Amino acid sequence: MERQAWILVALILVSGLVLTGCEQETIQQFQSDRVAVAGGADPPTDSFWAEVSFCRKIGRKTGKRIGCGDKFFPEQKSYVHGLVDFSGLVPGEVYAVHLVWLKPNGKEIFRRYAEIFLEAGDQGYTTHIAWKKAEDLGYLKEEVQERATPGCSLGSRLNISTSRNRELGRYAFKVYWNRELLVQRSFLIAET
Repeated sequence: MERQAWILVALILVSGLVLTGCEQETIQQFQSDRVAVAGGADPPTDSFWAEVSFCRKIGRKTGKRIGCGDKFFPEQKSYVHGLVDFSGLVPGEVYAVHLVWLKPNGKEIFRRYAEIFLEAGDQGYTTHIAWKKAEDLGYLKEEVQERATPGCSLGSRLNISTSRNRELGRYAFKVYWNRELLVQRSFLIAET
């Protein structure tokens, strides 16, 4: 009889997930806010938000994004930097983020994975970012960002140098938040 009870509980849980979906409340609210912003509203200032942008280069001294846009041209040495700016993070929470690059045919090129932890301090917020690799369990690269507001920026770059011989076309950059797709944006690699 006990086995039947466990099976019934498992069926109820699975049916609940199917009916309600697996999306996190944060992602549901974000998607709702994105629709409002697309309709002309301002991005929310007091809740979770993420914005993806692309640029050719990032200034070493200033951190300024250079050559922002959605169309890039292969040159002898060139990259597309995919950046995601997060705001409205909750201090004390640990977030898992995947940054994924896709070819024009939809196949994955590579991904980066980070765990984010935000602390509130007297002068603002400190974000601890731990970059990890699935294929090297011992790999860890740590980064710290300090801001007045609860947020951070993550980035990854795709080498589009002529020596890489990347196919021309529309590529995509996906951001997964705690293992769920948060946002996707595309860009074009075109002939010069």
